Amino acid sequence: MFFIIIIILLITKIEMGGDIVISLFENPLNLLLTLILIIVIAVPTSHYPLYFRIRDEMKNSAIDENYNDYIFCINQNPKKFKKVLERSPFRIIYYRRKNNPSKGAKNQHDNDLFYFSIFRRSMGVSLFIAFIYILLDNCKTYLNQKFSVFLITLLLSLALVAFLIGVSLLKKKAFLAFANTTENAEMLKEAKEIVNFRKVVMAFYWFSWLSILALIATTTVVYYYKWQLLTIITTVITLVILALTFILFSVSRSWLKYVFYSSDKELASEDNDPNYLNTKYKDAIDSSSKERILGIKLWWFSDNITYLRGFAIAGILLVFFLVYLNTHWQIINRFNFITVFLVIYMVYYGLFIIYLKHRMHAKFSENSSTFKFKKFWKLYSPLLLALFLGIAISSVVRGNDLHYIPNNIDRNPHNEIALPDFEEAIKTQQKHLFVSSYGGGLKSNLWTMLVLDKLERNNTDFLNSVRCLSGVSGGGVGFANYMLLDTDAQKREQQINRIAKYNFVSLDLTFLLGKDLIREYIPNFLCNFNGKDRAYYGMKQHLMALKKGQDTLANISFYDVYASTYKKRKYYPPLIINTVSTNGIQGISFSIPIEKGFDSIFPGAINILDA
Repeated sequence: MFFIIIIILLITKIEMGGDIVISLFENPLNLLLTLILIIVIAVPTSHYPLYFRIRDEMKNSAIDENYNDYIFCINQNPKKFKKVLERSPFRIIYYRRKNNPSKGAKNQHDNDLFYFSIFRRSMGVSLFIAFIYILLDNCKTYLNQKFSVFLITLLLSLALVAFLIGVSLLKKKAFLAFANTTENAEMLKEAKEIVNFRKVVMAFYWFSWLSILALIATTTVVYYYKWQLLTIITTVITLVILALTFILFSVSRSWLKYVFYSSDKELASEDNDPNYLNTKYKDAIDSSSKERILGIKLWWFSDNITYLRGFAIAGILLVFFLVYLNTHWQIINRFNFITVFLVIYMVYYGLFIIYLKHRMHAKFSENSSTFKFKKFWKLYSPLLLALFLGIAISSVVRGNDLHYIPNNIDRNPHNEIALPDFEEAIKTQQKHLFVSSYGGGLKSNLWTMLVLDKLERNNTDFLNSVRCLSGVSGGGVGFANYMLLDTDAQKREQQINRIAKYNFVSLDLTFLLGKDLIREYIPNFLCNFNGKDRAYYGMKQHLMALKKGQDTLANISFYDVYASTYKKRKYYPPLIINTVSTNGIQGISFSIPIEKGFDSIFPGAINILDA
């Protein structure tokens, strides 16, 4: 829930939030991938909280045996990739109910579990609600629509939760019908409670197909119409359909093996659970001839190992995807910020749950002694975490060169513009202008370039009257980018438009919670990074967006880059890039080298290019 709140705040409150959502509709494949990720991630989001409850119950089992209503199981002899998995400390771990808890404890437990199931499934529903809220909020802001975002989101939330409670009650009544009757299978087939919940399970089948059609329709509409009211309404409708499908799946999963059971096929749990297929249920529930969706057998999901293996495969794919992004920074801009955030959320959430489940199995399970890595998870894994935390704290305190500005770039003094040359060039000028631009992230960067472009269009001689361009943060980046733009107004406009549409924030997020997060904790005696952090690659992205040689310019000093523009244009105002003041000292990058007297020109500041 914490991550869901974060994504709502990130997208609706930060200045770039609207641009992130709009750009999602500029790329239909990104939107499709995001919608698929939401429904995929909603399933483990609603499933994993169950393990926290089980952990608490197992802790209480030492006091009251009625609490210990579960047995934790492990896939000891995997049929697939057997040799690899047998040497791995990781397994598919799941739980199943004990066969013989006391009746009173079972009834109380079932009631508690019913309410808890609604709560945890509501967490999955909240992912859909969060994205609907984000879309409606940006629709109201940027398309000037007059409606209450809060009211619409609230009504949709109440409707979805009411639907969740309704189908959950139908399932509970169906189970009670089986538990409280001794009638034969033919009589049970006509029981209203069982017939009604079977309809719910069949509704999942039809809603699955409806979800597929809705995804195709939304992708098609967005491809042709981009960011419009029509595409937003279409996407919101698709999200509601996906949310209903998710609810139907999460509630009816345990019944899929009965409704979509085919008598001519062997149907058994992969772990040979004797309670997997209840004969009473199988005989009383009419099976459907519809068994598959896109070649996937629906009854597979009723088996714990198959179900969790699906999580594992999805998680492994997302980990590989995240690693690939961190090692191929040139392609990160192709994936929307929201898409990347969902991937990171799932990877970190999954890794935490993997650790939790293996620890729980090693500590509490009755058959954990058969798992040869039991001691590792029970005793050594906490020590390894503590050791890693100690190294991380030590590395953070000592620091490393990850965020240093490289000062080993070769300079060419003969090519640089000297301060006396600049002074000589402005002596005969009658007009002296000083231009400054404040910070504001990527929007300030773009705004700075647009303003300078407009001023130059109105007066081609404008920059010849400017004596310096002074900027901080996004404003400074805007000045630096503008210096690299073409002198031709039409080509310059095309370059600015490329930067405006370029996705820079996904790289920041990917490296912040990926590559840079790991490298923050690595001391310099193990590895040198030479300042190649996310800011370094972000600047290379700017050069790539401008179609400049990022590998060439990245190895040329700021002085030489400025000198090249100065000579090409016969004159160009020097740049002053300001950093945030720390300890009363301000760092400045000045595009003209000052060998002596820097402090007399910029009192109380240091030259970070020569630091």
